[in-house]
Amino acid sequence: MARLSDQLPLFDRPAGCQRLDPAEDWRALCAATPGADLPSFLRSHFELAEIGEGTAFATGYYEPEIRGCRTRMPGCEVPIYRRPPDLLDANPQTGERGRGRIDEQGHYVLYHDRAAIERGAIAGRGLELAWAADPVDLFFLQIQGSGRVRMADGSVMRIGYAAQNGREYTAIGRLMRDRAILQPPISMQRITEWIHANPDAGYRLDARKCELRPSSRS
Repeated sequence: MARLSDQLPLFDRPAGCQRLDPAEDWRALCAATPGADLPSFLRSHFELAEIGEGTAFATGYYEPEIRGCRTRMPGCEVPIYRRPPDLLDANPQTGERGRGRIDEQGHYVLYHDRAAIERGAIAGRGLELAWAADPVDLFFLQIQGSGRVRMADGSVMRIGYAAQNGREYTAIGRLMRDRAILQPPISMQRITEWIHANPDAGYRLDARKCELRPSSRS
């Protein structure tokens, strides 16, 4: 029977359990994990519930935590932007809905895509909420929609979805599959490993995913 820690790495003590919040609520559960097999553990510590007639679709959500800092410094240089004030929800001249911006000629156009933003299209405008240590970690936090930034001093900044740039979403996993970079099953972990192993190619692939997800801070 598979060990629980092999199936759910979060419970691989001590590092995993220390990340659960609030810690006191999980202490007894984490203490029960050594040597436990997954089915027995779930039967003993969780209650199963049937949704409707058992045919409903359920999805999960988690709050990723990434490393970062409040001011830019070596090793922590990936900006986490707030919503730019020039990102509009509708054309102010016609009232037509659709996100965009007013360009230098006064025309309402699509907002900057992800590649342009990463090249600095909105840099230097005081929009940085914080700085991330790893661009791949920030990328997946943006996909998830919200998360936590753990600072070197142990403090945490929570950031949440504020808006997107109106560009069509491109799923990076599907793109990697279609280009035969990865074969199914494709997971966030496999994508992360590939981008870290191929940083230049990974950056170009990331730039193809044109959605911008500015953040709000709490």
